[in-house]
Parts: sequence; C-alpha cells; structure tokens
Amino acid sequence: APADLRRIAAANRVLQPRLLHEGGRWRVAATLQPADGPPQALEGPAAAQPGTALRAWLAQPRTMQALGLSAPPTLALPPPQALRAYGEGLQARGRGALAQALAAFGKATTLAPDDAAMWLAQADTAAMIGEQDAAADALEQGQRVAANAPSALRRRIAARRALLEGDPPRAVAQWRAQLAETPGDTEAALELARAQGAGGDYTAAIATLQALTSRDGNDPRAWFELGKFSILSGSAQRAVDDYLVHALVLFKRSRDLFGQAETVNALGIGYGRLGQTADAIEQYRKAVALRHAVGNLRGEATSLRNLGNALALTAAYDEAAQQLERARALHRQLGDRAGLAATENDLGLLAEERGDFPAALAAFQRALGAWQDVGDPLGVAQAQNDIGFARYQLGDYADARVYLQQAAAEYGRLGDGIGEVRADQDLGLLAIARGRWSEARERLARSLANAQKQQMAEEAAVSHRHLAELELRQGHLAAAIAQAQLAEAAFRQREDARGAADAALLRVEALLAAHADDEAAQALARLRPQLARASGEQRAIASTLDAELALARGERTAANAALREARTLARGTGIRQLELRVGLLGARLDPSTLAALDAPTAALGHAGLRLHWLQLAIAQALAAGDAQRARTLYGEAAAALRGGDALQAWRLHALGAQALAATGDASAARAADARATEARSVLRAGMTPGQRAAFDR
Repeated sequence: APADLRRIAAANRVLQPRLLHEGGRWRVAATLQPADGPPQALEGPAAAQPGTALRAWLAQPRTMQALGLSAPPTLALPPPQALRAYGEGLQARGRGALAQALAAFGKATTLAPDDAAMWLAQADTAAMIGEQDAAADALEQGQRVAANAPSALRRRIAARRALLEGDPPRAVAQWRAQLAETPGDTEAALELARAQGAGGDYTAAIATLQALTSRDGNDPRAWFELGKFSILSGSAQRAVDDYLVHALVLFKRSRDLFGQAETVNALGIGYGRLGQTADAIEQYRKAVALRHAVGNLRGEATSLRNLGNALALTAAYDEAAQQLERARALHRQLGDRAGLAATENDLGLLAEERGDFPAALAAFQRALGAWQDVGDPLGVAQAQNDIGFARYQLGDYADARVYLQQAAAEYGRLGDGIGEVRADQDLGLLAIARGRWSEARERLARSLANAQKQQMAEEAAVSHRHLAELELRQGHLAAAIAQAQLAEAAFRQREDARGAADAALLRVEALLAAHADDEAAQALARLRPQLARASGEQRAIASTLDAELALARGERTAANAALREARTLARGTGIRQLELRVGLLGARLDPSTLAALDAPTAALGHAGLRLHWLQLAIAQALAAGDAQRARTLYGEAAAALRGGDALQAWRLHALGAQALAATGDASAARAADARATEARSVLRAGMTPGQRAAFDR
C-alpha cells in the first residue's frame, strides 16, 4: 500500500509506474500518491518500443509538472538483454543469492559495457562476497565510462573506489558533496557514515547514523552500522541490546539473508566484547551458516575464525583448531593472502592457549611476513605484539621489548584503542619480569581504565590478572589476592576457562606466600577438574604448587614426584621462566643443583627469579661458612631491591645482615637488619591475622 511504502522509505510521496503491453504496443500508466489528498493518475502515450514509451511519458508536461522536473531526464536505456540480466541480478541479490547475482551483473556489463550503473552493481555485489579485486576492477571500469553519467552516480562510484583503496577522507568528501546537492538523500547519508567510520571517526559516524535512524527508523542498514560502530567505540552493550537486535528484526522482515548474516556476526563480536562467550559462539555458528548460504566465502571464513577463537577461550581446543583449518582452506581457495595471514595469527593464539609457545611464535612469524606482503599495517602491529609476547614467554626479553614497542607505536599511529590496551598489558608484564615496578603499575592501571571505558571485558580481566602478579612480586599479598579474585570472576563470567585457571593459580601462589597453606590447598583442589584439560603451562604451574605444598608439609617424596611432573610439563611449553621456577624449587630439595641456575637466572633477567636464586644462594653460602661470598651476593640483591618493595626483600635483607655481621661490618649489618624489619612489616600488612600468626611461627 502507498502508506506502507511512504513509511518504509521515509518518503512524502509514492510513485507507482507500470509498463503495459496492449495490442502490440507499449505505454506507461503511473499513480502518484501524495501524503495527503487523492492519488493522481499519470497516463503516457503508446509506442512501439518500451524505451520509447517511457521517454514519451517522462517528456509530457503533465508528468514533468507532477514530478517537479524542469526538463525531461536523459534516459539512455541499455539493450533489452542487458536490462534483463541486470534485473535478474537485482532479484538474485535481493534474495541473498550473491554468486548468482554477480554472474548476472557480469553478463549485463558484457552486453552493455558503457553502462556505469551496471558496473557499480557488479562492484557492490563483488564487495559483498569479499571479492575485493573484482570489485576494484568493476569500479575502475565504471568510472572510466561514467563521464556522461549523472553527477550522483559519478560521485557514488568515486566514493566506493576511494573507500576500497583505503582513502576514507576522499569518500567522505564525495558523500558530503552529494548531500549538499540532495540533503534528504538517505543513501548518501548512510554511505557518509560508513566512510566516516572506516576512517576511524566513530563519533561522527554514530552521529550521522543516529540522525538517519531518527528520520527513517525502518532502514536495517543504518541500525546495523550504528551497532557496528558502537562496538568499535566501546559501547557494546547498547549495540547488542538495541541497535543490532533492531537491525536483525528488520533484515528478517525484508528476508535479506546477507544483512542477517552480517548482523549475526556483529552480534557475536558484541557478545564477545561483553564476555558472554557462549552467546558469542552461538551467534558465530549462525553467521557461518548464513554466510555460506549467501555465498560469502570470505565472510564465512571470517566467522569460522571468530568461532575458533571463541571456542579456544572455553578450552575446546580441538574444535577450535578444526574451525580455523576450515577457515584457512577457504582463504586458500579464494587466494586471500590477508585472510591467510589472519588465520595464521589465530592459529598462533590457539597454540598460546594450549601453552605451546614455540609453535605460537612460528605461527606469528608467518602471519607477520604475510601481513607485510599485503601491506596491512594493523595486521603487522598485531603480529608484532603477539611475537613480542611469545618471545617474552620464551625468555628473550630484549627482542620482546623491541617487538612490543613497535606494536605500541603502530597502534598509536593507527588510533587502534584495543591494540593500545593489549600493548600496554604486555609491556606491563615485561616490566614486572624486569623488576620495573613503577612502569608496570602505570601501564597496567592505564590498560585497565581504557579496557573498562571501552567495555572490553576480556582485556579488563587480563589487566586485573597482571596487576595481581605485580602485587605478588612486590609482596603486597592482600592486594594480589584481591586482584586475582577480580580477574578470576571476570574470566569465569565470560566463560574463559584458561583465563580463569590462570588467575586462580596466581591466587594459590599468593596464598602460599601468605602462609595460608590450607586455603591454598583447598583452592588448588577445586581446580583439579578444570586442570585436567588445561594447557601444559597451567598443569606445570599446578604441579609446582603441589610440590611447594608438599614441601611445606615436610613430605619430600610427594614433593619430588610433583616436581618431576612439573619439570616435564614446563619443558614442553618452552616458557623459560617456568622452567627456571621449577629448577629453583628443585634446588630447595637438592641444594647441589643451585649453582647451575646462577648463569641462567642472571641471563634471563627475571627479577623475581633472580631474587629467589640470590636468597637460596646467600643462605647456602652462610651455611657453608663463606660469609664473604654471602656478602657479595647480598650486594647484588640490595642493588636490585632499590627499585621498591619485593616479595623476597625481608629474607634477603635478614640474610644480608648476617653476612655483613659475619664479615665484621656491624654498622652495615644494623642497616640491613632495619631494612629487613621494614620489609617484613610490609609483607605482614598484606596478611590476615591467621596468616600473620602462621608467618610469625
């Protein structure tokens, strides 16, 4: 009905033309329905050909007056066969058969190579199914033949080409020019918002889209873009609860499968940002099916990668690997080098989740090379950041810092807020390892604030986890336990099994440091079912904690058994600091192995591990009556402790006081003893009364 058409199209008038074939001749019969008043019939003269009839109808004074035309529009109709193919393409695209639509538009442009509108339709359809090269070729051809086309069509083609070539400001300029000429152009306003968002100006894009939806609330494309850019700007909750749901309802109502597929995939991203992993997985599964149905193979591969990454968070590693392999096969089939690079990076992240850092590093390096080849700066930054983290885990701190700083600089240049948060987190973790507490706290506090501001649930949980480690390494045990609990709760809320286990293990370590052995043992016991399918890294940490608990109880046989398991698991991960941590625990059981850990702990440069080695080595030297060696080792420890609080500080200062006294330096011994008393007070302040009592015993 005309009223429904006015509402759906946000129009004030509706024109309903019909092309009639009567007695071997053609004529146009149209009805113009205004917002108020009776409909107006606009009949045209009969003609031998359809095109002639349409031109005659447009040229008659009554039609021009009714439509507000000062002159009849130029109408250069293509050959009938081309027009038929073009119509078939539009119909196929409307029902979601994109491959069929692309074939029809290809036929149309072959039959009418000088028709710019047909080239544009071919380009748009190719872009919808991810055929970017084909879209670029079609736009180039369309622009070449559009010299005499209407200005609106020329601008549209130029804007599409600018966006495809990575020049959003040029696209924005084209759409602004079009809107200046036709202020009520809904399509131009929608495309302006897309171009603004593509250029990273989410605030402007959202404002444009909100104005559009307030004027025309029935265009699902505007609601979809509003949801997409809201997620990117950090408003995932509203995007999921309002904008994307609105878009999905309207796309379903119009039976637009392509629009449904894009919206469902965006819902998965939104749920992922909010930490609702099960909901994200459900949406990604639907998106895979929908994108497959419309022939969007690149989109299908992207949804498969999204699905694989979400599954990895729930420790469904085998299925995650299967989905990523499916994605890689599709990207190979399409010759999509950028997609292959992204898949390699995702496979690296999966290897990380499994605790296999040598495999992760190899995958990230392949991804970096591929992204450099295709000239993707954001992909390059992501690979650099991931390589930096992998190198940190493998013990190459110098290279790790170089890669992480390069990534941070590139994220900043590109204005990628998510990337900046992750770079801060990884650089903060590296600063913890190097004993640079102030830098670590600054970076991690900033990353947490930015993650919370942008509703990045996963990243906020990671920041809490890293802050827990910082507090533990500094001996602020109550703060460490509190941060670990926040991280664990956040990871569990988003069904991130690996993250939850990681935070829980860190809390157990803090409880052990606080002499809450029974509570630590109970917490570790509760983790057993989850650890059965955890990564090798996490199982190695759990076995190390088992050994520490057994040692605290005086059960050396059990401690040795747990330590053997930890050593085997740690070696398989390639994580250098984990291997040395296991080695240092082994030195408590077998002091003869301690000397062999001197050079490795010094070379790694991990502050906590080196201080732990120094504590054991000074105690060993004093027990052997070598006070001078103990004093020399304490000198190294004292220099390291000038950076601030540390978990081992009070024991090191107490041992140092003994060494200094034994070598006859009474004044220095008293100063070291005073520092030990102060450090012990800091450590006790982070304990409960029961923990303090156990500590004092």
